[in-house]
Amino acid sequence: MSARFSRVKPAELSVAQVGQIRAGNQDAKTLGPLTYVRRILRLAYLAPDVVLAIAEGRHPPTLVLQRLLRPIPLAWAEQRQTLGFST
Repeated sequence: MSARFSRVKPAELSVAQVGQIRAGNQDAKTLGPLTYVRRILRLAYLAPDVVLAIAEGRHPPTLVLQRLLRPIPLAWAEQRQTLGFST
């Protein structure tokens, strides 16, 4: 696994886990400590183009996992601005 994809793994897990929880196939408690679950589940609300850019390695060099784990706006335009993507 390349270094750029190691940054994305929590987001990928988050999307898959949210789908499992919403489908009733998984209990959020089984994902780990509640603080961890809260941090990764919010990544499921990233703008689709932001997720794609991260997966393809086209994200700003300043965008690292630690930044993604801090609060992120829900509005996609604000996410792009906050995370350093050009608008």
